[in-house]
Parts: sequence; C-alpha cells; structure tokens
Amino acid sequence: MSNRVDNPKVYNPYSYHRPHFIRWRGSVIPKVLPSTIVVTLLAVIVCIVNLETKVKIGIPSTFIPVLGFVVGLLLTYRTNTAYDRYWEGRRLWAVMVVAIRNLTRNIWINIKEDDGKSDLLEKKTAINLLIGFAVATKHYLREEDGLLHDDLKPLISNIKSNLPGFKPFNEMDPSSEVNHNLPLEITLYLCSYIDNKRQNNKVDVPTTNSMYGALNTLIDCLTQFERILRSPIPLAYSIHLTQTVWIYCLSLPFQLVDSLKYITIPIVFLASFILIGILHIGGEIENPFGYDENDLDLDDFCG
Repeated sequence: MSNRVDNPKVYNPYSYHRPHFIRWRGSVIPKVLPSTIVVTLLAVIVCIVNLETKVKIGIPSTFIPVLGFVVGLLLTYRTNTAYDRYWEGRRLWAVMVVAIRNLTRNIWINIKEDDGKSDLLEKKTAINLLIGFAVATKHYLREEDGLLHDDLKPLISNIKSNLPGFKPFNEMDPSSEVNHNLPLEITLYLCSYIDNKRQNNKVDVPTTNSMYGALNTLIDCLTQFERILRSPIPLAYSIHLTQTVWIYCLSLPFQLVDSLKYITIPIVFLASFILIGILHIGGEIENPFGYDENDLDLDDFCG
C-alpha cells in the first residue's frame, strides 16, 4: 500500500477527502440556492392553486422544447466563452513563466562579470526584477495598486535606471493616486539593463536578441492579460441570457402542473438549480484573476 502524500501544489481532482457531489466550498450553490428557492416556491403556489382550487392556470407544455433548445444554445455559448477566457489566462501565465525562466538563464549565464561583485549584484537585481514582474502582474490583474505589497516590495527595492524620465521605484511616492502599470514599467528597467550590457560588450548580439525576444513575450502576455481582464462578455448578451433563463424557469411550473401534479415541485427545483447554476458558473470563471475559489491560484503560481 502506497504511503504517498499528495502535493498541494500539484492538481489532482481525486485528492479531496469528500466527493464533489457533496462539496459546498468551491461550488456555485450559495449563489444559486436563493434563486432556486424562489422558483420552487412559485412551483408550490402554482400546484396548490391549480390542484386544490377550481382555478386552472396550467398551459400547454409545447413551450418547453422550443425555449429549452434556445436556452441550451445560449448557456453552452456562455459557458464555453467563459472557460476559454479561463484557460487562456492559464496558458498565458505558462508562456510568461517560460519567458522569465529563459531570460533569467541568459542573464545569469551569458552576461559577463568583468566588474566582479558589481556585475553580480546587477544580475541578482535583474533576476529579482523578473520575479517582481510576475508578482506585479498578479497584483495588477487584481487591480491592487501600489508598491508596498509584502511579496513585491523586497523584489523591486533599490532599483536604479538609466532611462530618462523614470524614477527608481524607491523614489516613487507610495501614497500617489496615479495608477502605474507596474509590470510594463519593470520591462523598461529590464530593457535598459540589457541595453547597457550590450553597449559595454558584456553580452553578445545573439544572446541580446534572445533576451529582447523574451522581453517582448512578457509584454505580449501582459497585453493579453489586459484583454481578458478588460473585455468582458457584452452586457446586452449577459442580460438577455439571464432574462431568458428566468423566463424558462418561471414558466416551467405552469407547463408541468397538469401532467405531473405535485411532482412538478422537485422537477422545477432540479431544472432551475441546473440552469441557474450553469449561468453562474459562466460568471464565476469569466475573470480568472481574482480571489474566488474557482479563480486561478496566482499566489501559488508566484510562490
């Protein structure tokens, strides 16, 4: 029998102690349950009125397959679009990590250390700045401005730059209300460092081109992250989809009560739970950079 202990940093869908069927944390149940209860209460009222009084409020069930087909298409598109954004965010982070690792290797191995400790210190500073790029990107995507984050400040402190018009990070006013695109600014410092080493003949041209290529990849990833963050699903589509799902769920009791009697109540509960749940899942993973249970674990990625 294996005594292997699961590594929390390695994704394993079977490592949970409880089956997914009964899990509450990480599910959309807290968001779905209130809406589901409202629809179910309507089903209870419809059943009582239709079956216990002389008032008949049932309608033909021909509406179910027509609207159900439309709702299915809309929900499928919504969920697929949201998951594409989620997966694109994860893929871009992996591309960014590859670029950081390649750039780190080139800086550490291929840049000469003619000045001894001075060059070595600059190398370590540049590598810290690369790590700082990932951490700064995490905070930038979470719209957390400032330079005083505990995991960021040690990586970008005491940075000097030869770029005109740019202050070292430690000279910036942390209380300033100006929102800096800190990851982009870090790439400017790195570009200045690489250019300085090339001018001093401490790195050859092919390696310089390789480092610039990795730097361009970092900027490209940052831009793609911004596209995901700032280009949500069109509001009109989200509103119309939500309205369509609610119309379908609210009309179900009236269409089922004549044929299913009181069984309408659990059927409506299950149907609304599934449909409204899928609707909320799309909204849950649309922006994968936050702190929700289903968002990408950026803290772990930067660890």
